[in-house]
Amino acid sequence: MKRLIPRPEVSNLLLALALFSLLATGLWGCSTTEPPDLQTPQPAEVAEPLPYPEERDLTLGRKLEDRTDLDVDSLLEQMSLREKIGQLFYIRVHGTFTNRSDERFLRWRELIEEYHIGGLIFMQGDIYGQALMTQKLQELSQLPLWIIQDMEYGAAMRVSGTTRFTPAMGVAATGRAENAYRKGEITAREAKALGVHQILAPVLDVNNNPENPVINVRSFSSNPEVVARFAESFIQGVQSEGLLATPKHFPGHGDTDVDSHLALPTIPHDYARMDTLELYPFRHVIGRGVRSIMSAHISFPALSRFPDRPATLDPDILTGLLADTLGFDGLVVTDGLEMRGITEFYSPGEAAVLALEAGSDALILSTDEKTAIHELELAVRNGRITEDRINRSVRKILELKKEFGLFGKA
Repeated sequence: MKRLIPRPEVSNLLLALALFSLLATGLWGCSTTEPPDLQTPQPAEVAEPLPYPEERDLTLGRKLEDRTDLDVDSLLEQMSLREKIGQLFYIRVHGTFTNRSDERFLRWRELIEEYHIGGLIFMQGDIYGQALMTQKLQELSQLPLWIIQDMEYGAAMRVSGTTRFTPAMGVAATGRAENAYRKGEITAREAKALGVHQILAPVLDVNNNPENPVINVRSFSSNPEVVARFAESFIQGVQSEGLLATPKHFPGHGDTDVDSHLALPTIPHDYARMDTLELYPFRHVIGRGVRSIMSAHISFPALSRFPDRPATLDPDILTGLLADTLGFDGLVVTDGLEMRGITEFYSPGEAAVLALEAGSDALILSTDEKTAIHELELAVRNGRITEDRINRSVRKILELKKEFGLFGKA
């Protein structure tokens, strides 16, 4: 497909200005391994950006204006099936300088140019390296790439030289939700300077199992009301800077004693119990207008006709519970499809097909994107999945790219 829409290139000058803005705001000076003192903010500084939380919803801030009259449906009609399916995939890249002849760069280039992947998930790197790789990879793509990054405790979770915050539980221990707002705001400001569009945070899991090996301090609290309040404030902070927050891991990863990176956990509770505890924070932020949610690789046999499936691949969870019961119609992002909770039981292609059938939109970190894309194409050709179902998810992704001004002026 030829480039359909002219798109502004990332220039070294703009990069320099973005990084200079970090210096000008004093954020660069915060880049230590010690968390900033969140317990003693200046009251006047905290009060100004809030009303909190009753007078403000979570609708994405409009600082990134829609700068194009692009018609997404017309664009969809011009795209081939391969191009549409590619938009659903987000691949792992590293934010360090990588030579154009490096095997990793050649793989990324092939996935962008031949498989039309929708975006990138940056892992460990540094400020200059990530900005440079963003520029180089964006230049290869016919459609602008959507950039995602995990930043639960600040940009420093992935990018050296940026601000590191205390984990969520430490923020909640201050008793002041405005601290979560500031954490989200500063994290998003740094992320935006790096070219990131979507932050995979905060954790909405309720830390109600002391044997949990993977959530613990990543959760705000064992109290669902505290989790909801602090998560909402963090999301407000992120989206005040015009970025997309993505709370996780639906419908809840707190009450497990198994790490879904290593195996498939099971939570046996029925809906009545889940509704009062695990689902409470998700229901709260959905009611406030959150626009993206990440799924969990956990099975919920009491809630599903598919007792052995992880929620990511389960239509009773992502469609029946998240969409129909809770009324969420935003972007559903899978947790990493490379995790053992998926790969131990499903091939890359079957995982992608089941995720789409279940109600997922963005498929992140597949172990084999090429195979998965081929399998999704085959699923459409043989009638297992309709092209309209593919279009539904691609439309969400393209609408976000349009909203963020990534297509430039038409």
